Amino acid sequence: YGRVHYPLHVAPYTPASRFAAGTKDPRFRTKPRIAIDLIEQARTAGIPFRAVVIDCFYGDNPELEWRLTQGKIPYVLAHRGTGGLGWAPAEEAHSFAEALRDLPHTAWQRLKRRFRDGHAETWWAAELAFLHFGPRKAVRALCVTTDRRRLPAQTTWYLTSNLKGSSLEEITQLYAW
Repeated sequence: YGRVHYPLHVAPYTPASRFAAGTKDPRFRTKPRIAIDLIEQARTAGIPFRAVVIDCFYGDNPELEWRLTQGKIPYVLAHRGTGGLGWAPAEEAHSFAEALRDLPHTAWQRLKRRFRDGHAETWWAAELAFLHFGPRKAVRALCVTTDRRRLPAQTTWYLTSNLKGSSLEEITQLYAW
């Protein structure tokens, strides 16, 4: 389907240090709170979207992910790969990096990442199972990279998504676009 352009709403972030009362100031809003407010404005205005895509600039933010899940808002969310994402027994993976150590080489799928200028590159994606993430769970975890052996920091992404029935290539393309 074609792209439809809607008026863009801007909600700048103002650091708490700019307010006399800091985080207690009623005007202060966190970046995740601003994101949720913008999503709700889009829904109220009837603006359709396939998924909300959020980069790891927001960090691993459980509140934001919880609000997206509770609001049944489809998303693709980037994470840092090494931080722990929850509690699990000591012998189980707690992060993307730990889950990747147990991943068999055959779990990687070759995919085409398409760029806005029309060219495409071969990338690799693998679906991970750890903590509450997994192929048959409500939230999926993926590692997407240009090099499945070295996992270069600049071209390796750690993603979660609640998109049902979407291929690894579709989730990758949504994040990459």
